Amino acid sequence: MALRKSQRSLRKWTKQKWRTASGKKSSETGEVYAPEEQIKRLKSTAKGRRKLVRANQVKRKATKEGKQHAKHGLHKRKRKAEGGLESTPYDSYYKLFASPFSIAYNNKEDTRLKIAADKNLAGIIKRNLSQIQEINGQYYIAPTIDFNTGNPIKGQAVINQLNSFIDEGVVQGYDSKRTAHKQARLLIENLIQEQRKQ
Repeated sequence: MALRKSQRSLRKWTKQKWRTASGKKSSETGEVYAPEEQIKRLKSTAKGRRKLVRANQVKRKATKEGKQHAKHGLHKRKRKAEGGLESTPYDSYYKLFASPFSIAYNNKEDTRLKIAADKNLAGIIKRNLSQIQEINGQYYIAPTIDFNTGNPIKGQAVINQLNSFIDEGVVQGYDSKRTAHKQARLLIENLIQEQRKQ
């Protein structure tokens, strides 16, 4: 007797090797489980890595709220919205930093950023391009480069530029300074990887 389509799909689903992106237990890391092949595909592109980051954020938030399941979008065939998930603070910073970072990385006259990126000095780049700024109990990744001129900025100029981004809804804040620092580091690492692939 032939199997129905839904039965064949279930059989295929159960034969797949499921794991987290790190390979550790989800109960230890809070990561989502997905088929190994899907994890490999997602990790191979910057867009895929961002999607994994967002899915893990959704999963951790749901777990923290006591929910067993999270609607993170990795297991859906149809997208709910752009990128498959709600926009996260990380997404807003990636969109904000991607173009200026690319311009600075490819600048033939000033190669300091490219040299640092090629030496995997993401921490140094993060400290030179951004700082964490607390505003109204939220922590933001504040660019320390004027997005109009490309020149370095300090002090009140950093805050003024950040406030304009907040007012325009360009960026979102994080609940903790530690999270903001981790996301800033991840942002720079992903921007470097994206430039190396081009």
